[in-house]
Amino acid sequence: RKNAFAFLPGYGVGIPDQLKRLNIASVRNELAADAQRQLTQEPDISAASVSAVSDPQAPNLVRFRVRVKVKSTNQGVLFEFPFLVTA
Repeated sequence: RKNAFAFLPGYGVGIPDQLKRLNIASVRNELAADAQRQLTQEPDISAASVSAVSDPQAPNLVRFRVRVKVKSTNQGVLFEFPFLVTA
Protein backbone atom coordinates (compact mmCIF):
# COMPACT_ATOMS: atom_id res chain seq x y z
CA ARG A 1 0.00 0.00 0.00
CA LYS A 2 1.07 3.55 -0.62
CA ASN A 3 2.78 5.13 2.40
CA ALA A 4 2.67 1.84 4.35
CA PHE A 5 6.17 2.40 5.73
CA ALA A 6 6.54 5.44 7.98
CA PHE A 7 10.26 5.64 7.19
CA LEU A 8 9.66 5.58 3.39
CA PRO A 9 7.13 8.33 2.61
CA GLY A 10 5.43 7.89 -0.75
CA TYR A 11 6.73 4.31 -1.12
CA GLY A 12 4.32 1.73 -2.48
CA VAL A 13 1.91 1.83 -5.37
CA GLY A 14 -1.38 0.78 -3.79
CA ILE A 15 -2.63 -1.57 -6.49
CA PRO A 16 -4.99 -3.41 -4.09
CA ASP A 17 -6.63 -0.06 -3.27
CA GLN A 18 -7.36 0.46 -6.98
CA LEU A 19 -8.81 -2.97 -7.89
CA LYS A 20 -12.18 -1.54 -8.89
CA ARG A 21 -10.46 0.96 -11.20
CA LEU A 22 -7.93 -1.34 -12.90
CA ASN A 23 -10.21 -1.75 -15.91
CA ILE A 24 -9.43 1.89 -16.78
CA ALA A 25 -6.31 2.07 -18.95
CA SER A 26 -5.17 5.44 -17.57
CA VAL A 27 -5.29 4.11 -13.98
CA ARG A 28 -3.28 1.01 -14.94
CA ASN A 29 -0.70 3.13 -16.76
CA GLU A 30 -0.39 5.57 -13.86
CA LEU A 31 0.18 2.75 -11.35
CA ALA A 32 2.73 1.08 -13.65
CA ALA A 33 4.62 4.35 -14.11
CA ASP A 34 4.67 4.94 -10.35
CA ALA A 35 6.02 1.43 -9.73
CA GLN A 36 8.69 1.92 -12.39
CA ARG A 37 9.81 5.22 -10.84
CA GLN A 38 10.13 3.61 -7.43
CA LEU A 39 12.02 0.58 -8.71
CA THR A 40 14.61 2.77 -10.41
CA GLN A 41 15.32 4.39 -7.04
CA GLU A 42 16.32 1.06 -5.49
CA PRO A 43 20.10 0.94 -4.98
CA ASP A 44 20.68 -2.41 -6.72
CA ILE A 45 18.45 -1.78 -9.75
CA SER A 46 20.12 -0.34 -12.85
CA ALA A 47 17.02 -0.43 -15.07
CA ALA A 48 13.33 -1.19 -14.67
CA SER A 49 10.18 -1.30 -16.73
CA VAL A 50 6.65 -1.95 -15.56
CA SER A 51 3.65 -2.44 -17.81
CA ALA A 52 0.04 -3.26 -17.09
CA VAL A 53 -1.31 -5.94 -19.39
CA SER A 54 -4.97 -6.83 -19.83
CA ASP A 55 -5.87 -10.34 -20.90
CA PRO A 56 -8.46 -10.36 -23.72
CA GLN A 57 -9.40 -13.94 -22.79
CA ALA A 58 -9.99 -12.96 -19.16
CA PRO A 59 -11.30 -9.36 -19.05
CA ASN A 60 -11.22 -9.22 -15.24
CA LEU A 61 -7.53 -10.12 -15.09
CA VAL A 62 -4.77 -7.49 -15.15
CA ARG A 63 -1.10 -8.42 -14.94
CA PHE A 64 1.62 -6.03 -13.91
CA ARG A 65 4.72 -7.19 -15.80
CA VAL A 66 7.95 -6.09 -14.12
CA ARG A 67 11.40 -6.27 -15.68
CA VAL A 68 14.45 -5.20 -13.73
CA LYS A 69 18.19 -5.33 -14.30
CA VAL A 70 20.18 -5.97 -11.15
CA LYS A 71 23.43 -4.00 -10.78
CA SER A 72 25.32 -6.53 -8.68
CA THR A 73 24.76 -9.42 -11.09
CA ASN A 74 24.07 -7.50 -14.32
CA GLN A 75 21.20 -9.91 -14.90
CA GLY A 76 17.63 -9.21 -15.86
CA VAL A 77 14.63 -10.55 -14.02
CA LEU A 78 11.03 -10.73 -15.26
CA PHE A 79 8.05 -11.39 -13.04
CA GLU A 80 4.32 -10.71 -13.10
CA PHE A 81 1.71 -9.84 -10.54
CA PRO A 82 -1.85 -10.86 -11.50
CA PHE A 83 -4.85 -9.00 -10.08
CA LEU A 84 -8.52 -9.73 -10.55
CA VAL A 85 -10.54 -6.59 -11.18
CA THR A 86 -13.55 -6.48 -8.89
CA ALA A 87 -16.83 -4.92 -9.88
